[in-house]
Amino acid sequence: MLLRTLLLASVFAFTGTVFAQTTFFVDPGTGNNGSDGSVGTPFRSLTFAMTQTAAGDAVALRTGTYSSLETFPILLANRVDIEAFDGEDPIFDAGGAGTLFRVGEDISLSTLFRGVTLTGCTVGIEIPSGRSVNGLTIQQCNFNNFADSSVGANDGFGVLAILDTGSTTEQLLIDQCTFAGNSARDAIAIQLANATILELGGITGNTSSGGVDRTVSILAASGSTVEQNFVVHENIFAGYLEAGIFMHAFGSGIGIGSVSTILCASNGNFLSGGGIVEVGYHLRSEHGLSSGGAVVAPYICFGNITGNNVNILCETINGGGDQVDIAADFYSNRIENAGRAGVELTSSVPTAGAVNNDPNFGPGHTGFLACLNTFSGNGSDFRFGLGVINAIEARNNFFPDGPPSQFGGTADVNGIMNEVLDGSFTVSLAPDTAGQVTLTAAAGTAFVDYDGGGNTGQISITLDGVALLQSDIGVTTLGASILLQLPALVAGNKSLIVTNPGGQTGTFNLSISAPSLGDLIPANDCFVATAAHGDYASHEVFALRRFRDQYLKATPAGNQCVDWYYEKGPQGAAFLLEHEWARKSARAALVLPVAVADGLTQWNPGQRFAFAVLLLGFLLQLTRRRI
Repeated sequence: MLLRTLLLASVFAFTGTVFAQTTFFVDPGTGNNGSDGSVGTPFRSLTFAMTQTAAGDAVALRTGTYSSLETFPILLANRVDIEAFDGEDPIFDAGGAGTLFRVGEDISLSTLFRGVTLTGCTVGIEIPSGRSVNGLTIQQCNFNNFADSSVGANDGFGVLAILDTGSTTEQLLIDQCTFAGNSARDAIAIQLANATILELGGITGNTSSGGVDRTVSILAASGSTVEQNFVVHENIFAGYLEAGIFMHAFGSGIGIGSVSTILCASNGNFLSGGGIVEVGYHLRSEHGLSSGGAVVAPYICFGNITGNNVNILCETINGGGDQVDIAADFYSNRIENAGRAGVELTSSVPTAGAVNNDPNFGPGHTGFLACLNTFSGNGSDFRFGLGVINAIEARNNFFPDGPPSQFGGTADVNGIMNEVLDGSFTVSLAPDTAGQVTLTAAAGTAFVDYDGGGNTGQISITLDGVALLQSDIGVTTLGASILLQLPALVAGNKSLIVTNPGGQTGTFNLSISAPSLGDLIPANDCFVATAAHGDYASHEVFALRRFRDQYLKATPAGNQCVDWYYEKGPQGAAFLLEHEWARKSARAALVLPVAVADGLTQWNPGQRFAFAVLLLGFLLQLTRRRI
């Protein structure tokens, strides 16, 4: 949720915040296109309402089915927001054919399409070739039955974005939408050409329940680039027939020297297949004859890729000898239960001296940014096809089933990590005292914390079943230790359960017990005050020690008092350490003595004289009340 909020904020900040000048209302049941479109007298069709809007306006849609009175495709306009009215459910039905919505002009500032159900169409929302979308957000929409069976298989798209604008920078956000196609090609297809740059936004928080070949398809061709700031984040995709997420860089069109590149971040996605022919992540870098190079180098982390025939497929195809590289970094993913392979690499005609098919599962060319993936239940963990370099980096990963299985080649899998963060770490902390403790990872384990947005990549720690705040957890990306800020706790044994984002879990003991008097207090020193405050170095103890040294020890009577305290003080301190209520009472009783000690040792003579006068007046007042 946090990352999606930041993405929305970035869109608005980049394009400028725009507030609607006029809001028009549409009701397909009771509206009238001859009315003024106000909340009490709405229009009947969105097609008509769009003819009445200007930049900065908004259209609010009432519940109902929008079909016979609409002219499809309905054209989306720059800076005209379209969204469901609060709590209502507008449904647009194309009747089994055609495109429902099409971007009709360049989107140059933030424009919102939200809360709408789209069904019975070939394409839900289309961004045609040559049309710029520098600020379009599609949010909380339901895409159902796109590519109806009457149209034919592999024709349909939920969102089809053909970004062919020539060296311009685009930003598009598809957020919290649901997709259920009907023999459709792609739920979301983004196709870049002619050096177009997709820089901001992302595909975030969406779900798909099937009916598509590929849920997300991203193609960068003829020198185009998908930047790292475009994020594919926290999506849940299942039931796809070909691929959950397909990233394809194709060096076509412009010629030698140009490079088509995909760098986007892909975090926290759940990709679940049926184990037949489908792929979770399919990364393809391809070079055609007389064309430019291609690079696929996203970083992919904190995902759960499970139950596909191949969970991760990395494929290079070289038709002309130019650069075709896959250099993706994989970090703290769960790569599990693949029928054929957890990771499979295939290449044709590798380019001499180039990276080619060299994905990084750690710690390779970017160090510890890639590692700590969990491989479990796969037909083979690593599988190598023709032309693949026979040793990829895959060190410091978790293999709970035993040694990693490999077919057709080898991966460097040194430094295998333990699946369980085992070890008993016991630290002591005084009762009723907040403080910091440090947990240290056992050999062969590591703590992982990314904090990249929302809960994705965050380590989880519970104390007796209650989750600690992320702000109280300090850990490096690949951590040998965790620094925890704990609240004041009662005495006893506590259970800390630590869970990495990759799923590794460990249980650690925390013992809260009263420290011994010798642990807290040096010989012949402030026993009672130290026991009360739990810290020999506290300000209160320091103030009383300073008063003792500067005043009490300066007179014979004061020295007698100090000697008596050294004799009797340890007994009182021991009592305080055994009783929480006594410690609290002692702290309260010491407030005034500490204040006096501070005053006498730090104030100048004039301040001390004024305090003495006030104290004398206070004592006289008490005497008068008693008389």
